[in-house]
Amino acid sequence: MYYPQVRKRRTGFVVATIGAAMVLVLFAAYATTRIMVLAVPIGADPTNLRVDPECQLPDGLLQAAGTTNPTVSMVLSGAGERMISCDYVTRKGASKSRDRKLSVRVKDCDGADAALRYYFAKSPTMREAKPLKELGDQALESTAEVDEVTSVTIIVQDGKRFVSVQYDGSDKGFFGMGSAVPEEASMVALEVARRFVSA
Repeated sequence: MYYPQVRKRRTGFVVATIGAAMVLVLFAAYATTRIMVLAVPIGADPTNLRVDPECQLPDGLLQAAGTTNPTVSMVLSGAGERMISCDYVTRKGASKSRDRKLSVRVKDCDGADAALRYYFAKSPTMREAKPLKELGDQALESTAEVDEVTSVTIIVQDGKRFVSVQYDGSDKGFFGMGSAVPEEASMVALEVARRFVSA
């Protein structure tokens, strides 16, 4: 008597194959999206802003900081005080991965020490600040990493001058933005602070 051969069901194999194909499709879609994001240039369009002499920094320092694009350059005087505001950011096309912002505020007045105490009291980022003995009469540095951004803040009182420097940085990678290396950011902020304290 003839018995027809029973075919084994291959449902498990088919399901596994379909599942693997879907994973590959999803990965390819994700990779394509990441490549497109990586292709988007970092930084801001060139401003061609005329930089006040009080805000000028050496080209080599700005290039090392990744902030060759000035966005704010302002000097105000009055009532026995002088205030200097200087901002620099990454110039679009200057880097494929580094996004940086440098912000400097200087106040020349009789109450520079009071300005430092006020800033320290009002700024949450300064709660874990450490003293910097080699800078001015008194100086503090704070480093924080928030939302994939490394932020270094240095405040200095040197005689009648109060200086605050904030340097923010993040790096673009395949899986998104990540914080800049804190030690490198600290070195940049410290060098910028030195320039304004010794001015």
